[in-house]
Amino acid sequence: EAAREAARASERRHLMRMGVAAVCAGNAMLVAFALYSATEESSIESGHAALFRWTGLGLGWLSILWPGRGFLRGAWAALKTRTANLDLPISIALVVGALAGTWNTAFGNGEAYFDSLTVLVFLLLVGRYVQSRQQRWAADAVDLTRALTPAGCRVVVDEETGTTEEITIDELETGDTVEVLAGEPIPADGVIIKGRSSVDRSLLSGEADPISVTAGDEVHAGCQNLSGVLTVKVTQCGESSRVGRLMELVQKGLREKPPIERFTDRIAGVFVMVVCGAAAATFVYWSAARGDLGAAVDHTVALLIVACPCALGLATPLSLAVAVGRAARSGLLVKDAAVFERLAKGGRLVLDKTGTITEGSAQLTGWVGDESLRPAVAALEASSVHPVARALVRGLEPFAVDGARAHDVEEKLNGGLAGTVAGRRIQVGSMAYFARQGLTLPKHLVEARDDAESRGMSVVGVYAEAGGQRGSELSAIATLADAPRARAREVIADLANLGWTPEILSGDGQGAVTRVAEAVGVDRAVGAAEPEAKLARVAALQAQGETVVMVGDGVNDAAALAAADVGIAVHGGAEISLAAADVFASRSGLAPLSDLVRLARRTMFTIRCNLAVSLIYNAAGITLAALGLMSPLLAAILMPISSITVLSLAIALFSAPSKAKKPAVVPGPQNAPDPSTSPGPQGAPSTSATCP
Repeated sequence: EAAREAARASERRHLMRMGVAAVCAGNAMLVAFALYSATEESSIESGHAALFRWTGLGLGWLSILWPGRGFLRGAWAALKTRTANLDLPISIALVVGALAGTWNTAFGNGEAYFDSLTVLVFLLLVGRYVQSRQQRWAADAVDLTRALTPAGCRVVVDEETGTTEEITIDELETGDTVEVLAGEPIPADGVIIKGRSSVDRSLLSGEADPISVTAGDEVHAGCQNLSGVLTVKVTQCGESSRVGRLMELVQKGLREKPPIERFTDRIAGVFVMVVCGAAAATFVYWSAARGDLGAAVDHTVALLIVACPCALGLATPLSLAVAVGRAARSGLLVKDAAVFERLAKGGRLVLDKTGTITEGSAQLTGWVGDESLRPAVAALEASSVHPVARALVRGLEPFAVDGARAHDVEEKLNGGLAGTVAGRRIQVGSMAYFARQGLTLPKHLVEARDDAESRGMSVVGVYAEAGGQRGSELSAIATLADAPRARAREVIADLANLGWTPEILSGDGQGAVTRVAEAVGVDRAVGAAEPEAKLARVAALQAQGETVVMVGDGVNDAAALAAADVGIAVHGGAEISLAAADVFASRSGLAPLSDLVRLARRTMFTIRCNLAVSLIYNAAGITLAALGLMSPLLAAILMPISSITVLSLAIALFSAPSKAKKPAVVPGPQNAPDPSTSPGPQGAPSTSATCP
């Protein structure tokens, strides 16, 4: 909060300087207009002319010494460190122009220059403001603990009676005992001392399926308690918790991300030295060789004004600003415009699986066994809010019977659901749930289960009493899997053609990751990757000289997103992943990624064109000013025209119709068999016409 407040205060100060610069520029232009409008037939009385000139002088020095002092400080720092930056020629132009204008004002002859100088200060401050806003968005550190953990929690004050007291999360300490109700996030790392439940760890680990927990198991802050009431003994909280350590990794990645080496930075030193050398040579030539000190000052000031790196400095930011706006209209929110240069190069594309390549939620992929039980299971699961229950309800919707309801429903804390439908007792649960009851699988269901699990699918068993008699075998199994998004295979192939080598790095089990990788055409796929492993993989690729783009949606991806050269958070992701990433794709699926890469390539082409135009303009302006063919007034007029030209070129190039070809259709789930749904061995799960 202190860092954010400091940034806001700095922004307010910058806005105030811009306001003062605008007032100075506007009034200086009005004063100059009065002076310029005087002619031999309609002259200004000498006292009024002097008043206007001294008023312009006061406004000019005020603009230079207050709003423009940042450029003077930058130039002074460059001189002390013996390095060249764009503040140096700006400051030289401001100081030389102001001194020459003061001399001319004092003696009542020649140009005053202050109208041009005040406008120059205002325009440069506007450009710096836009750039600082982009940098603030990119560097805004995020507080993971506030994003994921509740603002308050219930601490147990009397373990014998179970009395609890509401406290804020900041008051929680190691050793406290907290009570977590169903549907609440866990406030701190700890060990369960009482209760049994299912916990959703997907935000932290990337594992799509909830896990069952009981007394003695560890849980982490940010995980979601799905069913039963848990009593947790706090072992780590705040910055010491796992989510707190992840926060530090994210902030470290944001701090250490290398800044973009802009084209303007690469040529700034040469440009500054050329301008300063040309200005010195012009002054020496006209003062010594020609013996005209007044002409020497006029031509030198004209050179410094016309060669002011306004167009050169705006060439890159303007093009990037247009690109950011165009990306936003396409549903791509770019927080750090530096990503365009990195995306245009090609490199390694690291993809999370759950929610990125896949839909992020389980879907029914197959049913093996007694098909008459489908309507009953649909009615039973409709009474639960568990993610598996919701997946079964969606998948079995075509078989649901209107008005059918389950009675005497019991949601077991150890992974099962039981109830009575149409007078028949039905149970649905995990394989471990039925194993604890001593129920077994018939041979054909065993083969189907093994095949599904080998491909990374989740298996849910169904048991129904026959004629009121309890049997010993399950009646059916349903298989669930997280299916790839539409066009995922096509987009990944298109990105590969654009120079990006894809790989999958997921917290899900290796079987599920391999199945999805085969479906979308990715050769390298690693599962069971914890957040630290993802970060290590990104660092290892960068150490090999690769440009790394990380695409993810969960908190487990946040550290890798922050450390990657470009972090892209996809639609539906966790809040922290959006904050840590450079780009947020508000459109679902992977299609926005190929659009972004193409936009990046077009952006870099536009920047090169703008830089070429700026350099040609500066070369022509410097030549004309050095030869004495350009007055300071003409230089002041041409200076903003060059900036307008750069802006117009940027808009024109981005408005031109794209010549990018539509990516070729790659055989994928839409037009080729999906490995996740193709028939397996006899009795294996299949997506027949009767199963959604």
